[in-house]
Amino acid sequence: MFRPLIASCVLLVIASAALAQSNASPLRGASVLVAAIQMARSCSGVELAGYSDEDAFIQGASKTLKKQGYRRQAVLKQVYYTRTEDLMTASNQLLSGVGVSLDDKRSLCAHAEKVASKQDLIGQFLSKQ
Repeated sequence: MFRPLIASCVLLVIASAALAQSNASPLRGASVLVAAIQMARSCSGVELAGYSDEDAFIQGASKTLKKQGYRRQAVLKQVYYTRTEDLMTASNQLLSGVGVSLDDKRSLCAHAEKVASKQDLIGQFLSKQ
């Protein structure tokens, strides 16, 4: 009598776990870091929060992503070994979800200023100057 309900709950938990893992893909994590770096490079009003340079940022921010469910070493592998063009494409795909492109500096910087220092996937790594 309760078996169908239990089976449904188990499937729901498995599906939720699979969805959470797909959202925390290494390429997505790497594209977050690249997007934050591009925003800091392109926009005079924002900077990488709490890091002296981009290498320190990548190391520190990857630790933050690990706490959020990303596999740190896999993210770092994507950052260091994926072709730059592919990382930029992935970052553009991520940003397209909020109507922003790395190629449109005006909208990129407006979005960067809007999310800097906020609980946002990218904004958590930015601060206003």
